[in-house]
Amino acid sequence: MKNLDEFEGQYELVKNTFDKHAAYDGAWFETYGNEELFVRSADPKTVWTIVEGDESLWVIAGFHLVNRLGYLITKSSWTSYSEIYRFD
Repeated sequence: MKNLDEFEGQYELVKNTFDKHAAYDGAWFETYGNEELFVRSADPKTVWTIVEGDESLWVIAGFHLVNRLGYLITKSSWTSYSEIYRFD
């Protein structure tokens, strides 16, 4: 299982320009309104969904709706739809 340090080492995040107080160092995008529209307009292979699991939060490749808390966008594309990182 990969952790958030590995994610941060491999991907550079796009900053959220809609909310200067966005979580996760200004890179967390909300699941509604203009922020969601921006995420939906991004290259799908650069979108990551932050989801809530049983015991942790996870960052998973792609745009997902179930258990979503927010989104991240990276400057480079993910390599596999099955990429997942523990968000601790």
